[in-house]
Amino acid sequence: MNVIVSPLAARLAPVVAALGRELVVVDVGAQTLEGEAHVYAPLGGLGVPVRLIGFEPLAARAAARRAEEDGSVEIIEAFVGAGREEVFFENNASGTSSLLRLDPEFCAGFTSLAGLRTVGSARVRTERLDDLLGHVGAVDFLKLDIQGAELAALEAAGSVLERTALIQCEVEFAPIYQGQPLFSEVELFLRRAGFMLIDLMTQARRAPVVASGRAGAEQLLWADGVFARRADLVSDDGLLAQAILAAALYDKPGIAERALANHDRRHGGRLAAGFAGGGI
Repeated sequence: MNVIVSPLAARLAPVVAALGRELVVVDVGAQTLEGEAHVYAPLGGLGVPVRLIGFEPLAARAAARRAEEDGSVEIIEAFVGAGREEVFFENNASGTSSLLRLDPEFCAGFTSLAGLRTVGSARVRTERLDDLLGHVGAVDFLKLDIQGAELAALEAAGSVLERTALIQCEVEFAPIYQGQPLFSEVELFLRRAGFMLIDLMTQARRAPVVASGRAGAEQLLWADGVFARRADLVSDDGLLAQAILAAALYDKPGIAERALANHDRRHGGRLAAGFAGGGI
């Protein structure tokens, strides 16, 4: 039987071979949301071997994810955060449950958010990524989606960030939760930690509640920020990982080629030319 290899898979194959190991993906907020594929799902179809470590605090959701993956991934039940006791607020839409309390006054101003309600709460112990991932070496891709608590998790992950190549972090532009850090605070923290913003993906705009009812999805409320570790700080493997992820997940061949060119300059290789030309 002939195996059909996609053009992108063929272009990435030498990069994957140069990496020589599984791509390490850490998913903080790993539950599967209805109608949404996991951002790293395309990697498998491109022949990129992946080691996935996911964190999901709710037992039922964690069990569902394990079943979905047929036991092939490591799903850890943990509230990722600052490493202290906090209150977890469970909302009627499980994907909005958070370590932060909803801001009902703000949510009431948008048609798709007005129905959100907190239905329960519990005191929980949060755990630091530096402790949870102490046994893990390089983190090639760190994805965070924990409803406004991302900055607290990042602030408690100093050691992890030093060995992380690329981050996708949900960022908010308006206070859906009380006291939540907004995009500017997250971006500034990551910039100081050695990362630069590449793009804002999956931008979510919502319609304001107005008397006429004539409003579209007009206000940007949140997005997924993609941040790459600076070339002068990232490891050799990190440059290869950045190239794979930029091309495979975000359709950014120029970003991928630039990462490979930086790798080539360190080692006298020709990965960038091979990737850009479609083969070596």
